[in-house]
Amino acid sequence: MARIVVVGLTGGPCSGKSTALSVISEKIPAMTGWQVFTLKEAATHLMEQGMPLKEALRASKMEEVWVHQRGIIQWTCCNLNVMRESARVTGRNTLIAMDRPTRDGWVYQDPPFRDEHYAHLLRDAGYTQEDAFKECDAIIKLTTAAYGAEAYYTCANNHARDESLEEARALDDLIERAYLGWGHFRTVGNATGFQEKIGNVIREICGVVGVPQPLEIEKKYLLARMPDLDAFPVPYQKIHIEQTYLLPEEGEEEVRVRRRSFDGNSWVYYLTRKSMMTPSGVRTETERLLDWKEYYHLLRRRDPAAGTIRKFRYCFLWEGQYFELDAFNGVAEGPLMEIELTDAARSVVLPPFVPVRDEVTGRAYYSNREIALRHPDAATAR
Repeated sequence: MARIVVVGLTGGPCSGKSTALSVISEKIPAMTGWQVFTLKEAATHLMEQGMPLKEALRASKMEEVWVHQRGIIQWTCCNLNVMRESARVTGRNTLIAMDRPTRDGWVYQDPPFRDEHYAHLLRDAGYTQEDAFKECDAIIKLTTAAYGAEAYYTCANNHARDESLEEARALDDLIERAYLGWGHFRTVGNATGFQEKIGNVIREICGVVGVPQPLEIEKKYLLARMPDLDAFPVPYQKIHIEQTYLLPEEGEEEVRVRRRSFDGNSWVYYLTRKSMMTPSGVRTETERLLDWKEYYHLLRRRDPAAGTIRKFRYCFLWEGQYFELDAFNGVAEGPLMEIELTDAARSVVLPPFVPVRDEVTGRAYYSNREIALRHPDAATAR
C-alpha cells in the first residue's frame, strides 16, 4: 500500500525553507523513488495577493489579524487536503513537504492568551487542536540566519519579509516554543555552512520516510531526581501519555498503542512497531496515526502481563537538541530523559539543569516495556 508522509517545514525569517523545498523536490525522488508535492507558505502567498496581515499586526488591530489568520488556516488545510487526495489517487509513495503548518498561527496570537486564542481560532476556522497535531508526520524547524549567520540575513528574496534581526530572532524563538511536544520535531541550525544545513534537512526527511530503513538512534539517561520545573531556564511543553503494550502478531517484535494529549482531554492516537534494540541504541521503528476507533479496537490485544504506562513527558530544547523527559509515579529508578538522533556521530550536549545520574542507552531494564512489566499499576506522574 502506498504511503503518504507529510513533513512540515518551519522556522524564523530567512531560515532557508524555500531553498530546502526546492532541494527536497529534486533530491528525494532521486534518492527514494517517491513523488514529492511541495506546499507553499499560505501567509506569504496570500500577502503577495494583497492580504494586509503585517499592517494589522503592527497596528495591533487584533480583530483584523484574527480574520486574516482564520483565512490562512482554512487555505492551508484546504490545500493540504487537496494534495493528499491527489497523492492518494496516484497510488504512489508521496512526500508532501509543507511550508509552515497550521500551528505557526499560534505565534501571532496575543501573548498573554496564545493557547486560548489559538484554540478558539482553530474552532472558528472549523478545525480542532487534534486536527493541527495530526496535520504532519514530522516537523523540521530551520533556524533563522539571524542566529549565527547574521551576514546572510536578508529581506531581499521575500517581498513579505520585513523583520529586523531582533524581530527575526524573537519569531524564531516563538516558533520553537510552538512545536515543543509535537511528534518527530527536529531542529536544523546554522553551525555548519548553508549547503550542509540543507543536507541535514534532507537527512532528517530520509529518516522520516525510511531510507534505507527507518532508524531510531536513542540516547537515554537516568536522572538522580526530578528537576525543579519552576526553575527551568528554557520553555517546556508538558504532554500526557498513556502507553499500552499489545500481544505481538507474526513478525512483530514489540508493538504498542499510545495516546498523547496536551490537556488530558483531546487525544491523538498512535500504533508503533519496533525491532529489538542493538547495544549501540539503534533499532528499526514504524509508526502510524490511528483514529479513536482503531485505538480502542487494538486495546483488545493488550498484553495482560504489562500494565499501562501513564506518564507526563516534558519536551524542551537545549543547544539546538530536542529532549524528552519522562516522569513516572512509583518507579524506583527515577525519571528518564531521552534524545533521538538521526546521525550516530552527533554528540549530545546535556542540559546542566537536569541532574543526570547515568547514561542507560541500550539497557533493557530502563525500557518502557520493562517498566510496564515491573510496574503493572504505574500511575500518572506528578
